[in-house]
Amino acid sequence: MPAQVASARVFRYRGALREYSEARRGTEPDRHWKAMLLIVTAAPTLWEKVQPYIDFAAGSAYLDQLRQEVDLTGGEALLIDLARNLFNRGAEVDLAGLADTLDGTLWPVVLEALALYRGEATVVEMLPPPKRNPGPLPWGGDPMSLNKTEGPSNVRLEVNVWLRDDGQIGISSNTGNFITTVNDRIDSKRGHPNLFGHLKRVLKEAGRWPEGAE
Repeated sequence: MPAQVASARVFRYRGALREYSEARRGTEPDRHWKAMLLIVTAAPTLWEKVQPYIDFAAGSAYLDQLRQEVDLTGGEALLIDLARNLFNRGAEVDLAGLADTLDGTLWPVVLEALALYRGEATVVEMLPPPKRNPGPLPWGGDPMSLNKTEGPSNVRLEVNVWLRDDGQIGISSNTGNFITTVNDRIDSKRGHPNLFGHLKRVLKEAGRWPEGAE
């Protein structure tokens, strides 16, 4: 596996573990969470599809719903079924399909996830902590310093966030170009539990989350 691909995968996985621990007040994820997160962070496109269906604060992953609602490739569907099975035995696993379909980058993830589930040491856990920067952007910029206006497809955007009376979090740009809302309900058009959790934490840390609000 190319070193840069492995580094980016480890970066996503450990970021997900850190996000879980922060949302759960320092609690470490168990083997079900670790194995599932290792699988769903294996590829950037898959992780992008899965993130809206994970609610770290509530300790829930709505993978069954994701399987029904999201357009997945054949390989992604096989990986999600494996993740569902290891997370809560929620699906049958096609091992032959996984072996026949996955390439040399993703097949090792299957073996590592099974080892994680069994409580065995894995390559991803033995690797040294990855650098914060998982690799250069196409134009040579730093993906962790996007507060700078650099590159052909990047702009700097400052936003205001606040808790609304209806329980949603409001988001507006400082320039007034847009205003929108987000909530933690996956059945809502404005639902994005992961983003909602991030913004909620920002408001709490700033002392702007009302006492007693859920």
